[in-house]
Amino acid sequence: MLRFLYFADATASNTDSVCLPVTHLRQMNVDGTSSRVLFRFEDIRDGIAEQVIVFVNITTGKGKEVVEAVAKSIRSSKNPFIVVADDNRKEYLHKDILGTDGSVNIG
Repeated sequence: MLRFLYFADATASNTDSVCLPVTHLRQMNVDGTSSRVLFRFEDIRDGIAEQVIVFVNITTGKGKEVVEAVAKSIRSSKNPFIVVADDNRKEYLHKDILGTDGSVNIG
């Protein structure tokens, strides 16, 4: 079953959301301060972009747990639509996800 990861940002100046297929996920990386996880998608088709990057804020030092929770959900979810971070509904895949960081980089 094809699965998708969903991210929605709801900062005052931004209302970005993106839903991308897991098959295009190339990287989940915890940043140097251990307070964000980067999700990098590549080879997005239909003229959208070559690369999409989403940052998710996390509890400092909990990157490993967050990445493992996302990986487990990708492997075992019965639902093809996986919400990683939805700031509008305050719905997060893991208790240590605090929200998006206010940017979805499409390039």
